[in-house]
Amino acid sequence: MTDDPFYRDERPQWSADGRFLLFARLDNESQTSLWLIPAEGGTPRLVVESLSPSPGWLGNYGHIDWEALYDWWKGPPREENSPLMP
Repeated sequence: MTDDPFYRDERPQWSADGRFLLFARLDNESQTSLWLIPAEGGTPRLVVESLSPSPGWLGNYGHIDWEALYDWWKGPPREENSPLMP
């Protein structure tokens, strides 16, 4: 998602309307957070400050089970005033 060497961005998921991507970000201190970015680009916005338990930089043998930490509903598009819509 980004090219910052201090972060590892993983598991991007499209919003139901295709306008946004939700992704997990691990920092160099193994803290994990969720971010939202417009599909056409722009500045990522923090959605969840900390996922717990944090999986660490490499997870188990390099694998992180993201589905155990978060998921995003892929149903029909939400209305414009939805909490995740800017």
